[in-house]
Amino acid sequence: MDGQAFAMDYQPVADIYSTGVHEVASAQSTRDPSSNIALFTCSYGGFDESDRATFRRRLGEYYEFNNSSTAVQPGLLSPYLARLSHYFNDDASALLTMGLPYGVNTLYDVMMAKAQSYSSFTEEEVWRVVAALCDAARFMHSEEKPDTELEEFAHLSIHPANIFLYADGARIRLGYPYACPVMSFKNPGNYRAFQQLGEAHFMAPEFMEPSAKGSCSCDIFSIGMIGYAMMMNSTAWSAGNIGDLQGEVYTRGAISVPYDGRYSQDLIDLINSMLSFDSSVRPKAEQLCAGGRIAQCIAENGDAPTAAPPKLTRDIVQPPSGLTDLMVAARDGDLSGVKSNLHQAGSTDQCGRTALMYAAERGYADCVRAIVSDAMGHGEVRLQDKYMWTATMYAAQNGHADCVSLLHEEFGMQRRDGATALFTAVFWNRCECVKVLAPTEATIATNDRYWQGERYTAAMEAARWGRPECLQELLGHVDRYATDSSGNDVAYYAMNPWEHVSTDKSSRVREVLNL
Repeated sequence: MDGQAFAMDYQPVADIYSTGVHEVASAQSTRDPSSNIALFTCSYGGFDESDRATFRRRLGEYYEFNNSSTAVQPGLLSPYLARLSHYFNDDASALLTMGLPYGVNTLYDVMMAKAQSYSSFTEEEVWRVVAALCDAARFMHSEEKPDTELEEFAHLSIHPANIFLYADGARIRLGYPYACPVMSFKNPGNYRAFQQLGEAHFMAPEFMEPSAKGSCSCDIFSIGMIGYAMMMNSTAWSAGNIGDLQGEVYTRGAISVPYDGRYSQDLIDLINSMLSFDSSVRPKAEQLCAGGRIAQCIAENGDAPTAAPPKLTRDIVQPPSGLTDLMVAARDGDLSGVKSNLHQAGSTDQCGRTALMYAAERGYADCVRAIVSDAMGHGEVRLQDKYMWTATMYAAQNGHADCVSLLHEEFGMQRRDGATALFTAVFWNRCECVKVLAPTEATIATNDRYWQGERYTAAMEAARWGRPECLQELLGHVDRYATDSSGNDVAYYAMNPWEHVSTDKSSRVREVLNL
């Protein structure tokens, strides 16, 4: 099921939260009313060119590397970090629709309800929400997180409208529309970010500077402000624009929750330490999660939130309808079923995927061999789905080097943006697949449709993402001094890696290049 089909299948039934930048609604399936999701609609018509560029780059990154998969991938999740399921954008109306297969309530809803009833959060509720967010921050800034920005813990995301709660309140997740520009609150025209509980009021002081980049310490401040807002029924700021907010920050000097007997001194001390204007003295996420009450809350929640609720798995996890018996057999690794249904070869599902792609994606080499060696099955070799992915790309994404070797006739094939299966192997750090593909594809570069620009190579990708083993394999096949359209070579990307690449990995990349 592609993004458009997904979006069309779910109809909004009730508003959850709307700022004009994000509109969030509870939505239910037209085919199965018991299946509910949170549905985002985001207008990007008012974004400036810089934000539009960020939007297009991240949306392109999502499509290319996630391929609009409907499968929930636990390996990409913190227990508290929700994964967006689909994107569908309509350029004519500048609207983006996104689906989250988790929960229908937000912390914002609960805050508003409590404010209207003059009631307060309990101490236990504050601890649980803060613990969930600390664990998500720890995960997203650690080596435990897979090397991809697809599940980025964006610094603008930590505010009540993006904290999704299960209906029973027993599960806490953070959900964020990844494609939205992370700097939108710095846009002078985005007044909605400064409304009650707007995202700007949760930002760390150092992140408010126009050129500032976020960090885990910024996230800790934002989490502290979540705790502050739950305890005080407001944020610490009242400014209605970025200039006034910066002035309010500099003149106020410090933020603190007063002790009034409603909450323990331990909780108040924790929140106040998170809200320090000195980022160097804020507590570290990994330390918070390693002991004390935060660790206790995390342990009590366990891993249960990782799985989607059972009522959603039918729509989210199952492949789209219309699969042939050959596709089902290839998907399930049923070699006998593959051999008996080869007369169905050449058929595609709604996304243009073939039985060969299903088998290669899951690493069923015997099934791949049976299909490519059959007269009819061989017709599926070199086919591309609607996203221009080949069976080799699917195999490379998941590290199935044996399947990649069987698909040598597809080597050198490119997506619309010029990227090959080798790019996919490098991005997912599949070194064994890189070894197989490098002799043929290492010199192939992207075109101007690629989000990183044209003449960008897999070696540059390896350097930028901190892939020393992959880069070592590639150097024997490329000119390391070749430059992309921005004039940057492999060494430049080694010296300027993505911010989430660990120091150790970037150091090893530079060692490979003798830098």
